[in-house]
Amino acid sequence: MDVGTSLERPRYTTDAAGEIDVARDGVYARQTELQSNLKWLRENDPLRWMRPDGYRPFWFVSNHADVYEVARHPEVFLSGPRNQLLSPAVAEQRS
Repeated sequence: MDVGTSLERPRYTTDAAGEIDVARDGVYARQTELQSNLKWLRENDPLRWMRPDGYRPFWFVSNHADVYEVARHPEVFLSGPRNQLLSPAVAEQRS
C-alpha cells in the first residue's frame, strides 16, 4: 500500500501492544479477521519479528515459499527450545 497516496487504513487488526494479531485468544475463531491479517503479512512483511501482547517475541513466517525453505533446513532455522506459543507465565510453570 502506498501510504503517500492513499488514506485507506491497513487491513489488519492489532493487539494491545499494537502488534498484528495472530496470537490473541480467539483470533483463529474470527476467520475473516485472521485471514485479513495473514494476507497483509504475506504481502507486506512475510518474515516478521512479532512481539504480541502477553507472549514472548517470535519469528512469524507467512509466505509459503519461506515456510517451505525453513522446513527444509532445520539445521539453520531453530524451532526450539520454544516450539509452542505460550505466555511467559505458562512457560515458567512448565520449566
